[in-house]
Amino acid sequence: MYKFLKSLLAALFGCIVASCSSSNSLTNFCAGASADSYTKDFQIWCPTQNSYNYVPVKYGCPPHGEGISPPIQWKGIPEGTTHLQLVVVDATCTYECDQNCKFHHWVLELPLNELPETGPFSQGGIEEGASASSDAVKYTKKNTLQQNAYMPFCPPIIQTHAYVFQVIAFRQTGEKKEILGRAQSMPLLFSLQQ
Repeated sequence: MYKFLKSLLAALFGCIVASCSSSNSLTNFCAGASADSYTKDFQIWCPTQNSYNYVPVKYGCPPHGEGISPPIQWKGIPEGTTHLQLVVVDATCTYECDQNCKFHHWVLELPLNELPETGPFSQGGIEEGASASSDAVKYTKKNTLQQNAYMPFCPPIIQTHAYVFQVIAFRQTGEKKEILGRAQSMPLLFSLQQ
């Protein structure tokens, strides 16, 4: 009887672990999610995601990916906005929640009056690979690792993680900051095993 109970418990534990670590569970969890905006018409998104909300492996860490930053677009910036603060976040919290939970891969502060109409950083968004441009230095703030840098997506090889782009529009007058709007992209799924 003892051996039977021990085998049954081991089998149940294996099923629980398999269901938690399965990429399908995360895909299903994210399937009903939507973009979020606290301000009417203010939106942010990644134009290269596929119909399942996966982003290409090239945005992952080497040797699997190219380590380049993804393109990001926005629209509907609230009137009176002088700056955008943008954060690329690994929003994955799993049963193994650790220091990688809510990891900020890229933190930017973009003064709108300095952004050109076109280029790596522009009025309408950020081009693919912009993190490697010379302009990135002046806009990039400290990420979770306390580095003024972009960190490519690099979840454990067997996991699928969910990433979001969060943006805050604000008006800065001297030292005073007034928030005018917030928006968040839909969760973007990423796996190094795509």
